[in-house]
Amino acid sequence: MAYCTSSQHLQALVDALARPAPPGSRGAIAAKQTRRIVEQGWATSAAIEDLLLLMDRRLDPYGAGSVDVLSALFDLPWRSVAYRPSRLAIDVVLHQAMAASDVAQLLIHLEACGFAVDPAPMVDALMPGLRQRQMLDASELSILWFERWRHKATPMAIRADNRAVPAELRKRGTTPSGYRIETWHCIDGNLVELRIRAPRYRRRKPPVETKCSVCGWTWFRGDPESSQIHRREHKARMRYIDPQPHPRVLSALERGEAPSWVTSTSPPWKHREMYDRALAFKREFGYSFVQWGSELGDDDPNVQGFLFLDARAAIIGACAFRLRGDAPSQWWGLQWIWLSPKHRRNGHLGRQWERFKARFGRFEVESPLSEAMAGFLAKQGDSRLAGELFAAQAASTLPHDVPRFTEG
Repeated sequence: MAYCTSSQHLQALVDALARPAPPGSRGAIAAKQTRRIVEQGWATSAAIEDLLLLMDRRLDPYGAGSVDVLSALFDLPWRSVAYRPSRLAIDVVLHQAMAASDVAQLLIHLEACGFAVDPAPMVDALMPGLRQRQMLDASELSILWFERWRHKATPMAIRADNRAVPAELRKRGTTPSGYRIETWHCIDGNLVELRIRAPRYRRRKPPVETKCSVCGWTWFRGDPESSQIHRREHKARMRYIDPQPHPRVLSALERGEAPSWVTSTSPPWKHREMYDRALAFKREFGYSFVQWGSELGDDDPNVQGFLFLDARAAIIGACAFRLRGDAPSQWWGLQWIWLSPKHRRNGHLGRQWERFKARFGRFEVESPLSEAMAGFLAKQGDSRLAGELFAAQAASTLPHDVPRFTEG
């Protein structure tokens, strides 16, 4: 992490860190000031100055501990706030203040610089209000991760705003809390950079962007949260990439039912299976939307879905037909088809092809066609069903009484 401040403030920080650490903070008074800031939710500049001096007297408000300079250094905002007005009030006085979470962030930064401040009491007081929050700002994230990264954060550099390039390491040192300090100077001898390394910092390999060859999910190897998301997504996608016998399909087959066809009135589980395959189709071919209503259903009365089954009663793919055109000239269109990769080129579509033609008549295979689909149509002798060829003949050759169906 790199920050920028004035040359004068950078020198003040170095001088303060060079002095012996105070024998101990005035803990009871500092704790009282911390509670007051947390209860109010805000702190004025004067309140923050008092807290810093109570924790580490090297943080003089006219030097290293200048609150306005520190807030600019760490990009911590000031806001206009007012005490809650009474029922009879007609105006308020606004004060510049910093949110309590940003004060905690300031303490975390100052501890990471090697000063003898303790952010833990304020972090502990603010943490309960963050546990159930779904969105957090940068300061709140620092509070959430404080214990995990305390004394382990990546090295910090504070540079002078004159933009001079560091050329020479002049001094090394270690603070009482174990932070290692380096001062760097330019060719003319002026201080231009302060580098600080946490005592428990360990260099980690940067996360590597990785695409799973099985499920297609892109994640960052070495990032625990990204890895966890990948494991969850991988498990969900394997339901249709490597499908297993489906209990509801088995039950339907035992009752002598035909579980493959899906209409707008079909049970929700069928719509979820259709949606999963439509989503897989979208992802694989890079389309902009999913061509099935939702996991809850598709309310188009003129839609016919079909679930491909293997001998084990696993759902290995799906396709969807929709009624196209306006009466009296209408036709069915095969909108999309997706089979799990391991079940492709095994004749599953070929075994259903005549069944589709018998059910839908002369239907269109809608564009754009993949190379595999174009090859399949050519093999079947049905290239005339491809989108553009079909459309060119549609007006004069299509029958007017297009079959309509309910589930069956």
